[in-house]
Amino acid sequence: MKVAIFAEASEKIGLGHLRRCAVLAEEFMQEGDQVEFLTQTEFANNWLKKNKPNIYPSNLEVTECDLAIIDSYTLTDDDITRIFLTKCHVGFDDLNKKRKIFSMQINPAVSFDPKIQIIDPAFKKAVRKTNRPEVKTILISLGAFSTPENIEKITLQVEKIFPSANIISTPKATKKKSMPELFQEADLVIASGGQTIFELAITGTPTIVLKHVDNQNANINFIRQLKILNFAKNNQELQLALIKLQSQHERNQQTELSRKTFDFKGAKRIVKSIKQRCIKQ
Repeated sequence: MKVAIFAEASEKIGLGHLRRCAVLAEEFMQEGDQVEFLTQTEFANNWLKKNKPNIYPSNLEVTECDLAIIDSYTLTDDDITRIFLTKCHVGFDDLNKKRKIFSMQINPAVSFDPKIQIIDPAFKKAVRKTNRPEVKTILISLGAFSTPENIEKITLQVEKIFPSANIISTPKATKKKSMPELFQEADLVIASGGQTIFELAITGTPTIVLKHVDNQNANINFIRQLKILNFAKNNQELQLALIKLQSQHERNQQTELSRKTFDFKGAKRIVKSIKQRCIKQ
């Protein structure tokens, strides 16, 4: 079976769409399927080259395939019909738009189902059983919102509670270490509400989540319902969450609960469901 996958990625959009589609691509490849992975930016290509060298990207252009998976906010229905020559279009639907072009829609956060979260197996090595007694290293990971201004504002709040902590931030920190390695190093993470929060949850990494844009609502509402991470809407709430997580007991409780909520089989379950749907067509 030939599978075409397109995921948007840029400095403005971030890497969440690309990373989850890369995990799906690897799952299809493990099952012996031919995968054509389509991209639009050097930003996406460079990330794949560094982190997923087994995936060779192609430029977004007309392609014939047995099924197409689209993770895009910008491609119109006409674009999808014109580019992906197939009867089975599968789309990520984070905003719950229920687009008719899609034979099947993937919406893990909207469906509130932990069993279909797509989480990269690379994070298995970052799963922790417990936490160190003191918070000495704090990672700020805001994805597309990792601007110097945002990092500085958060750093000022962190330093009020943890004046001696080593504060590191992405994307600068990822030039030397992978995200799983950074999770292992961090005693606490402050993250935006994108794909990263599921990776933080499954690894049991103590986390405070900040919302930066409305399309993160589904992820944040899902995690809130599960009651496994901390959230902050403003500086006051951020400081209260930081104070709470000074306690090793609080951090260990979060680690134990969040680690048990997800597994690394979400991509396998989704691929199975996609094949069942598309084979019927």
